[in-house]
Amino acid sequence: MYTIHQAAKLVGLSPYSLRYYEKEGLISHISRDSRGVRAYSEEDIKNIQLIVCLRGTGMSIAQIHDYLALCQEGDATLSVRREIIKRQEEVTLRQIDALQQQLETIKKKVAYYDALLAQNNQST
Repeated sequence: MYTIHQAAKLVGLSPYSLRYYEKEGLISHISRDSRGVRAYSEEDIKNIQLIVCLRGTGMSIAQIHDYLALCQEGDATLSVRREIIKRQEEVTLRQIDALQQQLETIKKKVAYYDALLAQNNQST
């Protein structure tokens, strides 16, 4: 079991973000110890990592909430859940393509500045 601070560190969030996700209904059924302190299990950590992953790809809190609700419904929603994840995969691939194009532009600019600096160094 992990405290909120340990769990937050493991998933790369702040404790505030974990509490926010809990308040929004993305994280539920977190155990508490005898003092009432949240106690996160390995399964909780895996679920939070999925939430972090989906948020990182741009999925909204509402969309994640809907997806997680479908997960709670069981196997009857497998095809719907697959489609949601497949759409997010396509979104992520478009983001990667855009980032690669941006990286190429930046690399060209670095090469431009390198060439100018090399010319300046030869002139002096």
